[in-house]
Amino acid sequence: MKLYLAGATGLKPYIDKIDLKRFYMLESFLTIQPWQIPLIPQCAGFMLDSGAFSFIEGRKLSNLETYVQKYINFVRTNCIKQYIELDLDPLIGVENVRKLRSRLEVEIGWPSIPVWHLCRGKQAFLEMCEEYDYVAIGGVATGDSDRRKLMPILPWLIAEAHKRKARIHGLGFTNLKELYTYRFDSVDSTTWTCGSRFGTIMALRRDAQGRVYLVQEYCRRNGKRHRAVDGGGIMEYNLIQWLKFQQYADNNL
Repeated sequence: MKLYLAGATGLKPYIDKIDLKRFYMLESFLTIQPWQIPLIPQCAGFMLDSGAFSFIEGRKLSNLETYVQKYINFVRTNCIKQYIELDLDPLIGVENVRKLRSRLEVEIGWPSIPVWHLCRGKQAFLEMCEEYDYVAIGGVATGDSDRRKLMPILPWLIAEAHKRKARIHGLGFTNLKELYTYRFDSVDSTTWTCGSRFGTIMALRRDAQGRVYLVQEYCRRNGKRHRAVDGGGIMEYNLIQWLKFQQYADNNL
C-alpha cells in the first residue's frame, strides 16, 4: 500500500531527511509551492489533488473557468500523471463534474483519477472501475453523515474495484490502524503535521499479531501527560517516524 504524505508544503525545512526515491507525496493545486515542482519526478510517487475538497468545505471559488484552465495548464506543463478530477459534486452537480472530467482529459491528454462519492450511486462506481485503472473514494475525511454511511460499504467498494483490476485510493484516510481492515492500494494523510500543533509525538509500535502501527503519544513529566513545546523538533521527529511507516506500508500492506 502506498501511503502519501499530504500537506507537503511543510516539508521544506526537512527535505534533506527524505529519500525521495522511496517517498510518496500528495499536494493540492491550491497550495503547491515552486520549490516542490522539481521534486515531483524524483519521488517514488506523486499525486496532485485538484483542491475540490477545500471549495466544498467553504473556500470561495471566484471563477471556475479560470481555475480549471490553470489546473489543466499546470498538469500538462509538469506532466503530472496522477491528477485528481474536480469532484465538485455538491456545488455543480454530478453531470457537470463528468463534463469537467472529460474536458480535463481531452486537453491534458491522459486520464484523471475520478473520485466516487455516495451521491453518485453504486452503479456509477462499478462503471468508473470498468473505465479507469485508478479510482478514488471521497468522503472519508469528512465528519458528517456521509462518512458514517460510507464506512460500512468500504470493503465492498474496494473488493469491486479490485475485481475489475482497478487500483483504489482513499482520500484523507488517516486512521492508520484501519489500513489493515480496508485494503486500499493507496491513501493519503496530513496527520504527520499534527504533532507540532498538539505537542504530541508519533511512535512505531507492534501489536500481538505482529502488525506495525504509528501511535500518537504525549510527553510525560513526573508521570503526568503534558504537551511538548519544541514544535520544530517534534515535526522533524514525527516526519522520520512517518517515513519509516510509509516504507513499511509500501513493503507489507
